[in-house]
Amino acid sequence: MRIGIVFQGRYPPESGFGGGQRRARELAKGLSGPPHSVDMLVPTAHAGSRTVDADLYRIRFVGPTSLLRRIPFVNRALYLISLVRIGAAFDALLFYNTSFDSIAVAWLLRRRGCTVVYEMCDLHSTDQKGLLRRYTALRERWMPRASHVNVAISRFLEEHVRDLAPATPVLRIPILVDPDQFRNAPDE
Repeated sequence: MRIGIVFQGRYPPESGFGGGQRRARELAKGLSGPPHSVDMLVPTAHAGSRTVDADLYRIRFVGPTSLLRRIPFVNRALYLISLVRIGAAFDALLFYNTSFDSIAVAWLLRRRGCTVVYEMCDLHSTDQKGLLRRYTALRERWMPRASHVNVAISRFLEEHVRDLAPATPVLRIPILVDPDQFRNAPDE
């Protein structure tokens, strides 16, 4: 099974790993290995310069590589178009705590037969104010509905996501978990 993990932050980081980077990396490591192949899909504008875990999963930079990436709106639009085009080649795409504009990408990929998985690891809207809070809350409300499966890191988020999308299965995978438990045993 070809699995893509959509991570919109800087990856790999120049040094160390922040919380989101570490979580995305652990998911990629845990899902990699026969019969799965895993690609971490990162916006070209957020490409890190070092190499990590090349033997476990592939890091693939998505979006414009030309001068167009310096124009924020054009860069974002081309990234999203590239994500739809590339994403259709995967059996499953896991969106890691993504942005509002990924909702349309998720719906388009669903229509193309790709299984969409969304991981909610925080309610960012609770830390924001005004228009940004409303914008972020829209993503938190609609992305679980655009997915085939939702992943939550805590019982609270599991219940929250289940309330938003009752017909969609929810998996709880705690944040501090050994990724090796997701590897297939040799006899499976």
